[in-house]
Amino acid sequence: TGTASDTILLQTSAADPEADDVLGTLSTSSIVLTGGDSTHVTLTVTGDSDLVPSDYPVTVTATSEADSNESQQGTTTTTFALAGVSLAVVGDTARTTANIVTGVTYTLTVTNTGTASDTILLQTSAEDPDADDVLGTLSTSSIVLGGGDSADVTLTVTADSELFPSDYPVIVTATSDADSNESAQVTLTTTIEATAEATTPPPVSGAATAESSPPVSVVAGVSLDAVGEKTGITTDPVVGVIYTLTVTNTGTASDTISLQTSAEDGPTGSVLGILTEDLMDIEAGASAEVTLTVAGDSATVPGIYPITVTATSATDSTKTAQVTTTTEIRLLGDINGDGIVNIQDLTLVADQLGASGDDLKADLNGDGTVNILDLVIVAANFTDGSGT
Repeated sequence: TGTASDTILLQTSAADPEADDVLGTLSTSSIVLTGGDSTHVTLTVTGDSDLVPSDYPVTVTATSEADSNESQQGTTTTTFALAGVSLAVVGDTARTTANIVTGVTYTLTVTNTGTASDTILLQTSAEDPDADDVLGTLSTSSIVLGGGDSADVTLTVTADSELFPSDYPVIVTATSDADSNESAQVTLTTTIEATAEATTPPPVSGAATAESSPPVSVVAGVSLDAVGEKTGITTDPVVGVIYTLTVTNTGTASDTISLQTSAEDGPTGSVLGILTEDLMDIEAGASAEVTLTVAGDSATVPGIYPITVTATSATDSTKTAQVTTTTEIRLLGDINGDGIVNIQDLTLVADQLGASGDDLKADLNGDGTVNILDLVIVAANFTDGSGT
């Protein structure tokens, strides 16, 4: 912030690996900047495997080489957590069926036994229909859980009608995304019974024979539509935008429709699509609604984020439908959506001063009226040309 070129010296409060619990490593220890210029450096905070889960603050000090009395500090707080996962079966771990084409469904409880939110990855030992005798299909392949939280998932074990009667075990593995060494397993055993073929007695001489009815084939189908707009704008990425979708079973028989979004998990700053339901049992010709929340977190940057939702028939996985929502996350005060908050946005508020009603773009605080409070919001969020 000085008036001439200067070397800025950078130092962290956690630079001694022998004395400090965590180590703060900067991408550089000094940087030369001309007067008024800025740049970015990175700070990486690490610890050893024996670190006690807790909050660890690290302070970075920037000092002018030209005048050591001129310095500024910033403090980061890193939370180190323990990862853990458990997996349990709700009910019996072994079941018997004579109709393996329809299959057997088990319910499993996944628990994040760690101390922080984690994505639990789920996998079965029977996922390849070409290589495995039976197919184990999970209702989801990953699930986000807070520390100590649990959720139920389902496993459906199926096969084709020619499979030899026997016992068929399927192993389900749950693995912590935060620490792949933390995992849990359960084994489900499905017994396929032999079915006795019915014999038909020979017709009595002179008796009439009834003609059998032809089999009725089942046709699967699914459609997916948005209720209302498929686009939304928000200045609060944490709250996000909520969409309502209608799922319709267009087939000729009851079906289970699975739902999946194109962004179900991701690192900090990601925009995710979270559905209220990922499996829906719907009768033929019937419809049901599900909500999709598109949101990020405090680290999400302004931008346009498309999220695609896919609906798939459990009867015939080739029958799918998709709908794409487009969510724009704007800076607070960016009324015209150009990525910056400046005099143009202030002018737009001024043009609507005194206006009342719904859906006013310049009504930034949502009180139904464009007034001085909205001007203050724009002025308080002025950015430079880069949107910062």
